[in-house]
Amino acid sequence: SWPVETAFGPVEVKIARLNGQIIGGTPEYETCRAIAEKKGVPLREVEAAARAAFSKLVSDGELSRKV
Repeated sequence: SWPVETAFGPVEVKIARLNGQIIGGTPEYETCRAIAEKKGVPLREVEAAARAAFSKLVSDGELSRKV
């Protein structure tokens, strides 16, 4: 997994790969649930923020240089 920074704090994202290429990422449920509970926001909002942050890292090429 890889940490991404969101407006709610850092969230670990599991990286999905196919033939060595990053094809997606899934936010760690327990981390998102804990943040949502602590911040009083919907779980989906935290997950969406984590997915957006992960997608930005991938599209900017930042993740491929580090992983």
